[in-house]
Amino acid sequence: MQAPVDLRAARIERAAGVEIVAEVVLPLLLQAGAGAGAGAARRSWNSSKYSRAMRVSIGSSITQCSSRPWASVRSNRLRCLGTSACSASGTAGTSTPSPRPCWHSARRANLVNGEAIAFSRNQLYRTDSTWNNCDNGHAVVTTTVATATLPQKSTYCGASKSASRPVWEDIAGQTLRAVVTRMRAFPLRDNVGSTTNADGLPVNWGPDPALLPADAPFPAGARFNLRAIRSDIGNTDRNETAVKPTVRHADGVFRQAVTLEQPGLMGRNLAAADAGVVVSNLNALFVADTALAGQTDATLEAFKRWRLVVDVAGLKGQFFRCDVLKSNGSSRKCEATGDAALAVQTQGGIRLLRLASGYPVELKARQQQQRFWAEYAGTVFRSATDLGRTCHDRRV
Repeated sequence: MQAPVDLRAARIERAAGVEIVAEVVLPLLLQAGAGAGAGAARRSWNSSKYSRAMRVSIGSSITQCSSRPWASVRSNRLRCLGTSACSASGTAGTSTPSPRPCWHSARRANLVNGEAIAFSRNQLYRTDSTWNNCDNGHAVVTTTVATATLPQKSTYCGASKSASRPVWEDIAGQTLRAVVTRMRAFPLRDNVGSTTNADGLPVNWGPDPALLPADAPFPAGARFNLRAIRSDIGNTDRNETAVKPTVRHADGVFRQAVTLEQPGLMGRNLAAADAGVVVSNLNALFVADTALAGQTDATLEAFKRWRLVVDVAGLKGQFFRCDVLKSNGSSRKCEATGDAALAVQTQGGIRLLRLASGYPVELKARQQQQRFWAEYAGTVFRSATDLGRTCHDRRV
């Protein structure tokens, strides 16, 4: 069994008023199996100064999956900012023979005021049979490489399954403007980001075609890659174990909720006596934020915040969509969007508060997930079902 990769900053010194990395220790065990021998990582110091920070990269080559076991490390970085805070990250990989799955893991370490701080993913995923506390290091992702007839398949934290397959197109001789224009008009959705609109269409992909020469062609050998990615196949439940909703307790003080019933005891809990109470961040559960196409009010954020008020005993809920003040992040002018039915169930020893019906269609479509809450060992955690979805990314 391969030893976990250990990333540690040995010491940090101060030189000319700028924190630098004086030494980085990266012990590796690269045992390639019987007869293959052991290897040591190649270390290279590639530092570049920006502002008052120095970054050092340390890495080794990574090979493709082969018919024999292998182990390797790549893309390991140590970054220091400020007076004594550093963080390091890397990717380790191992492989077993047939059917040639690759194992990858992100290893991270933090140094704050000279003290090593443990890294935790704070994720609990539901597998077919149990809740899996996501590994902080080795074997967090298993990937089976693609073949001529099968896509590449990956599983994250033992539960979140994905598959992908690229399609290549020869674009040699085609003009830059024509290719970028065609890609911006591509009808298939990608994950929402800087190259897409709010619906995931790649309307901002690449440079503005109008700024490209009309007759400049791609050189020989240029290819375009379209990759279809199916994520969270069959849907995936996960608990965000670092996110614990706060509610107002009977003494009027806001603290973390300890039971699923507590959020329904706050003001505006759908009971008749609370019908006139205004919904805000003080009495409703956070669900999600959705971006706006624009915001004309300079005092408000450019997104809407969705909240849920609940009557857990009555298994009823109501969704609201709110403005958010830039000054303090509080919710204002919350408008009701629809009623919901709740369900309380137990799964693998954890109590869950789910939305049985009434989850806003717009919110589900935009977020590609559905919120729920989990109670375990006297603590309530925010959770989500990541819905199966397909996206398409494009690369030249």
